[in-house]
Amino acid sequence: MICWISFAAACGGVGLLDYWIIGLLDYWIIGLYEFRLNPRIQTQSVQMI
Repeated sequence: MICWISFAAACGGVGLLDYWIIGLLDYWIIGLYEFRLNPRIQTQSVQMI
């Protein structure tokens, strides 16, 4: 998350919507990767979403 914040600051302040979409994509990719690594996370992921 910190790298995305610094990236947005370096770009002169990206729109909040763009930052939210990028963060959501990053979270989804990481969540999918962890789900493939450990299927037990499935129930926790469903509760979080």
